[in-house]
Amino acid sequence: MPDDSPWSAPPPCRPLTGDEPLLLDGQPWQGAHVLDFWRWAFSDLRMNNVRGVLAEYIVAKLLYIPLQPRESWNSFDLETPDGIKIEVKAAAYLQAWAQLKPSQIVFTGLRTRPWSPETGYGEEGYGADVYALCLLVESTADLFDPLNLDQWRFWLLSQRQVATMTNNGKSISLARLQRAGLEPYHAGELAEQGVSILHRVLFGNT
Repeated sequence: MPDDSPWSAPPPCRPLTGDEPLLLDGQPWQGAHVLDFWRWAFSDLRMNNVRGVLAEYIVAKLLYIPLQPRESWNSFDLETPDGIKIEVKAAAYLQAWAQLKPSQIVFTGLRTRPWSPETGYGEEGYGADVYALCLLVESTADLFDPLNLDQWRFWLLSQRQVATMTNNGKSISLARLQRAGLEPYHAGELAEQGVSILHRVLFGNT
């Protein structure tokens, strides 16, 4: 039966290897490849937008979540095989620009407006079951390395916790987490116990 819907869906996104060339008149052009683009666009892992995507990748690897090409417009960032939706937020004391002092740590954008091409934006709310708040704790510029997992700390909060702890429902400061007595996890802890920690946060007495 023909599809009478006026909407045309794009084909699924296929993962790239980095070897794909830029083409001009059907031929590879000037030795330019996707890997060159990645190096140009994403080498500075200190940048806020790049660091956030890196944090999503790190959380997925630590929690053994199978990865598909990222969908930036979703109301959550990751989904476990058993359907737990996770939103990842990242912050750091150091940035890619000159600073007089370390940045104040606040995790923002916890409430979002879901979007679909058919209906546009929906009502603002919480789009995930669990929120992973990720902090790069290194405060010495020469040592700062987002690829060093020992420099990251992680808080996993349920949607209920986020709703009760946030400022106007939209942000949580590091000070608020500390006042609540919530200790962060190290990367090694998540790598060893992440799945059980995730389920305890969501279903346990947290």
